Amino acid sequence: MAYEYNSQDKRFEFPNPYRIENIFKVIGAIVFMLAGLSLIFSAKGLFSNGVFVALPPLIVGLAMFSYGALLLTTGLSNLKFYFGRDQPAGLAQELSIQETGAYPGATDIKEILRQSALIYEEPKGSVNGILYSLFPNLIFSPLFIRNAAEAQFQNAIVFLITLVSALIAYVGASPNTGAWLGIVYNAIILIVLLRPMANPNTGAQEIGLSKVIGLVLVAILGPVLVPILTQHAVAPIWLPSMDKAIFTLIAALIAIAIFFLAVVAQMVKQPPQASAGVVQDSLSMNCQPMQLFDELERHLQKNWESAIPNRIYSRQLPVINSSSKNGAFEGEILEETQPVPINTLRDMTLSSCFKEEKYRWLAILNSFGLLSFIASVVLMTIFAKGLYNGSYLDFSDFTYGFFGVSMWILGKFCFEHGNYLWSRFDFVSKLIWVEAKGSYQLSQINFGRYLDDSVKSQKEVINVETMTLRVWYAEISTTTFGKYQNRAILSMTACTDDAVVLKEHLADFAKSQSIVVAPTSEADINRMSSMNQMNSAINKSSPRTHGTHLGLMNNPETHGQDLSDQVPVIIKPKKNMFCVKCGEPLQDNMLFCPQCGTKKES
Repeated sequence: MAYEYNSQDKRFEFPNPYRIENIFKVIGAIVFMLAGLSLIFSAKGLFSNGVFVALPPLIVGLAMFSYGALLLTTGLSNLKFYFGRDQPAGLAQELSIQETGAYPGATDIKEILRQSALIYEEPKGSVNGILYSLFPNLIFSPLFIRNAAEAQFQNAIVFLITLVSALIAYVGASPNTGAWLGIVYNAIILIVLLRPMANPNTGAQEIGLSKVIGLVLVAILGPVLVPILTQHAVAPIWLPSMDKAIFTLIAALIAIAIFFLAVVAQMVKQPPQASAGVVQDSLSMNCQPMQLFDELERHLQKNWESAIPNRIYSRQLPVINSSSKNGAFEGEILEETQPVPINTLRDMTLSSCFKEEKYRWLAILNSFGLLSFIASVVLMTIFAKGLYNGSYLDFSDFTYGFFGVSMWILGKFCFEHGNYLWSRFDFVSKLIWVEAKGSYQLSQINFGRYLDDSVKSQKEVINVETMTLRVWYAEISTTTFGKYQNRAILSMTACTDDAVVLKEHLADFAKSQSIVVAPTSEADINRMSSMNQMNSAINKSSPRTHGTHLGLMNNPETHGQDLSDQVPVIIKPKKNMFCVKCGEPLQDNMLFCPQCGTKKES
């Protein structure tokens, strides 16, 4: 969407949440790009010794420079942050102003309001049972935080089991066997165990019993089976050793622990508020129920947040069948006001970030990732430059390449997972749900005396008796991790006073509708007064009453004034329009009454 600016309301000028993270990304980019350029220039001087001699530093240099450029591009693209007015995403799929109905997500919102309770998914699995026993309030956190905590808790357990297994195998194995086992454990770290960390948006899978049993068997039987399988062959010196695998495991455990602490710092610390204000009333009115919903939409528009339209999740308008004398109707409107950002980052700097409870561990995680990047750059540079010793390719330093890749992946893990938590946005908004149900009867109302009055009123009226009107009103706090991600409700506070005001407004509107059958409004009284004046003037202007001034006798503006100078307006009624005996209307060409046979007066 296009960036929108409103000079009268700057609450939507959201501070850049990535400015602290950008510092780490720019430093990491500089480290990788400088190291990459250094290797590329080294490769340039090695081309005289042969293409294959220059390829290793060239390839590694290009990879490091490219990744540094990627970090720099990401950091520069986040230097400015704009939050559009159609963001964040709605709690459910929204309706346009022309649409009626409701999408499935609206049902969940209504159920939350109806029950005055927030709904949380129950944790599953034995390992998650341990986690939620240690952190019972974690269940009240957004699903993203819960998934991240579950994933990292299980990954930490897997790495602990793997580390214990590696230590047992390392102690009980010969140096040659340990070298072969180092290959196995490095493969487990880089291929099997780091992959589940990729995205905390998805729930963590339960640790399988087979995985645990497999790690135990490798630890116990590995030192015995490896010599048999390798037939006591000497392990290549260029493959990653066991001690480097153990070091990588420890570093990965540290990264997971820091990220887990960063997640815990952003989880809900205590059970949240969960209540919705609700009021109900029974209304009787004599008007089309659709008029009540028109007034409701006008009233809601007056309370738009910063003149931004509400999000409409459900609109069911009442329908009246005009061909039926009676029936039932129902309607509802569910809307959310524009979510307003809660500013928690405006005054934060790099130094103050380490003091903020929510962001301290995030800054430490990025710092650890930056150290991993530096270690990776050093190791990869040693590998690329040491591969050619001046006379031939020496693979003895090949193990530094594996070790450098491990540190690279670890640093990437810290930066990517930290980005998820840096992308947190908190909002506050209000939910309004109005529901109306009732039955109606159609009737025709005639006002005026049939024989005496010449001015009459006739109207078809929809009579609604004891319609049930319910209003739910609540203020909600929500959060999202990313501009375009789904929001989670953190808490819900009842707005009973707002619900009462809205209900009373609708009740007053229903009572003030202008109809003759129940003259409760001032407009009804004024209309009836005008009709009475006209009827009185016409009747008194007949030959039996010698005429009168039309509209002046009961006109408040002429009350008490001298009417002698006023020119009378005389209305002469037609003669012989009704039978003198039964009052049946007669036509000019009729001589006798068709009803009773009485002769019409001449």
